[in-house]
Amino acid sequence: FSYGAGLNLFSNPALSFFGTTDSYAGLVVALATAAVYFAARSLPGTPQTFARLASAAAVASCVAVGYALVQLAGLDPIVWGRRSAYGGTFRVFGTLGHPNHLAAYLVMSLPLIAYLGFRARSRLLRAGLVALAAGSITMIVATLSRGAWLALAVTAVVWFGLLLTERAEGDVR
Repeated sequence: FSYGAGLNLFSNPALSFFGTTDSYAGLVVALATAAVYFAARSLPGTPQTFARLASAAAVASCVAVGYALVQLAGLDPIVWGRRSAYGGTFRVFGTLGHPNHLAAYLVMSLPLIAYLGFRARSRLLRAGLVALAAGSITMIVATLSRGAWLALAVTAVVWFGLLLTERAEGDVR
């Protein structure tokens, strides 16, 4: 089994274990991903736990969006060697290393941000979450990731469908 440029995964155990210089997707990353999955799976399935996990995702989104805004403004203090570009324009990637990864993470975290926004007790927190959602949507567009745009559209359709279903059930009660 060859992996590009004549690399043979079966004759190079270090490559299989650690990954390549361009992609660290080796056994170490697979095991780390499994560890995170099973650690999260072992948490108690309570609303408080879900709210804490959603809050952690929102904080991570805030950091990623903040750094992506810095990149979009052209104020990134780090000079990156290899960046994704489209039509001569560099695509923002925030803290996730690639525009597609940033956009995918932000699309996945938007429902969690909305959940926290609907549960927020203070107006200040709700306003902050609305600003984070708006910044996330802006950065999803700025990544030029068409797959994320499609995922965002599907997310919006599902959300509106659930909202209509909830309202229809409310009228029946």
